[in-house]
Amino acid sequence: MTVPSPDHDPAATTDDLLARLAAQDAVIEALAARLATLESSVPPAAPSPSGGRSGHMGTDPHPDGGTGAQLVAVGVDEATDGDRPGRRELLRRAVGTTAGALAAGAALALVDADPAAAVTGTFTGDPAVTGTASPSTGTGVFGTAADGYGVYGQTTTGTGVFGAGSTGYGMYATSGSSFGLKAASGSSYGIATYSGTWAAMLAYSNKYSQVIFGGNPASPFTAGLVRYAGEMLFDTNQDLWMCVTTGGPAGFRKLAGPGTAGSLHLLPAPVRVYDSRAGNAPNNVTKGKLANATSRTIDCTNNASGVPAAATAALVNVTVVNTSAAGFLALYKAGIPYPGTSTINWDHTNQVSANTTVVALAGAAQAAAYVPANSSTDFLVDVIGYYQ
Repeated sequence: MTVPSPDHDPAATTDDLLARLAAQDAVIEALAARLATLESSVPPAAPSPSGGRSGHMGTDPHPDGGTGAQLVAVGVDEATDGDRPGRRELLRRAVGTTAGALAAGAALALVDADPAAAVTGTFTGDPAVTGTASPSTGTGVFGTAADGYGVYGQTTTGTGVFGAGSTGYGMYATSGSSFGLKAASGSSYGIATYSGTWAAMLAYSNKYSQVIFGGNPASPFTAGLVRYAGEMLFDTNQDLWMCVTTGGPAGFRKLAGPGTAGSLHLLPAPVRVYDSRAGNAPNNVTKGKLANATSRTIDCTNNASGVPAAATAALVNVTVVNTSAAGFLALYKAGIPYPGTSTINWDHTNQVSANTTVVALAGAAQAAAYVPANSSTDFLVDVIGYYQ
């Protein structure tokens, strides 16, 4: 009987390997049965002159009295002739060797299989699974998935996945279209990173955000929790906070949110976006004095100022010239009624005065200018910077 050798196929699935093991187990059982049959048919051997037992190969008498070609073992026992093992012992060893080879081959196929064909199951221990790279510059554990988790770790109170590296990455995660690394925790850190000499975490993306904050935590001023310096929080109001001192909520500073203006961006040089005087640039604006309780729209993106249409506010310098006897001019956000304030005042005719202010902007980065009744003036607006 020919014993099939196990195919060493790293890409074989676990089910395939188990099926092959079952077939090879049947071969082992057949060999064991054949051995038992041979042992039962072996007659005792004649004593050798030395008192031991010897064996020889003979021919089995053919039923018709002739001599057949069927070879049988005659006079073979467990005793050996010199240092040579007997035939029974050889058969037993052959069966044992075959079984060991089959099992070893199957185990080797499982160990060397690609990640998609690795062993599945439940493992116990501390740690349950350990991956050590050889050479030391290689990868300890590598997981890949077309539409799932490459590596998934879950724990009740400990660490789901832990990675450590001496000079390389302790943990490296990448994705073509989803999250490179996603972690969740009910009562502790979702992700904890540490580095002795370099950045503890590097977030990289060629298209979308490097980091996305999720969840709906309450505002740090209403949550009633102890806070720690270094915390960042994106709360249910869509405000982003940074904690600078450990303790209560007083240690938080708002970094961004729907109600904030954003950061101040100074232009390389001030840009004049409006001048009411005829013949003075920019010329694509409404010319003439502003007078008698009227308002005028100021476009802060004009004259290629560099102010984006999405700017929330502008830092401007406003100048009045050719003024009436007395009055004031107010700058405010376009699209709302005059709020009853003033930005610059004058008290005599032909006065020249300037003032710097921050003005909120409506959509398309627009502000409004207003003078009261019985007042008039030419005015200029220079943009120094913007908020976004």
